[in-house]
Amino acid sequence: MRWKLLRSSPGRQGGPKEVTPIMPTDWSPSRAPARGTPADARPGELNEARWRATREIEALRDTVSVYRTGAVALATQVADLRAEVARLNGKLRADRGSRGIRDIEVTISLDEYATELVRAIVVAELAGGLSPEALDDVQLVASELTASSTRRWASSQEAEAVLRIEPSGAVFRVELEDLATEPPGPELPSGDEVDDFGLDIVRRLSERWGVEESAAGRRTIWADVMDHTPGEAPVSG
Repeated sequence: MRWKLLRSSPGRQGGPKEVTPIMPTDWSPSRAPARGTPADARPGELNEARWRATREIEALRDTVSVYRTGAVALATQVADLRAEVARLNGKLRADRGSRGIRDIEVTISLDEYATELVRAIVVAELAGGLSPEALDDVQLVASELTASSTRRWASSQEAEAVLRIEPSGAVFRVELEDLATEPPGPELPSGDEVDDFGLDIVRRLSERWGVEESAAGRRTIWADVMDHTPGEAPVSG
């Protein structure tokens, strides 16, 4: 900043002298304030901020490295598990081929876990003994029969049923027998009287299906599923 001294004007002898500051007008890059930098920021504070930012970046890099290492280890474990599952499936198929498929009969509770249990039983007992397509059909038919009975007995806390799967050549008879005699739900349809989406799936996937009632009053719903392998003829209805 420059200062300019002004003398008093004539006629005012002995008057006070006025001093007026004049700001410089030279705003060259070397003298202009830096943009984005606080006017009162000191070099020490800026260095500390840079150090903190560097440390945070390094910590993030270390975290990413840990996650990458964990992901690689997890992928290796998954590959090992898949190989073990494939080995066990091969052993199961070999065992199934050596001893053949036997009849399945198991009592299940008609609760929210019934359908998943039935699907697991079908895979465990039949995998390798029939074509993959037929296995899917038997599994779906068995689970839908179970779901239908579960809906009929929804208000009962201790309802049970017997699942039976009986192979006969290329045909697999799937049955679900209710162990109670007086179901609280609606009656099951028979023949073409299908108003249940699950039973409609059963009708489409099976060669024949139906509903029977024993002398003791127990209701059994059944379906015949065909394994359409080459050289096998479908069973006529």
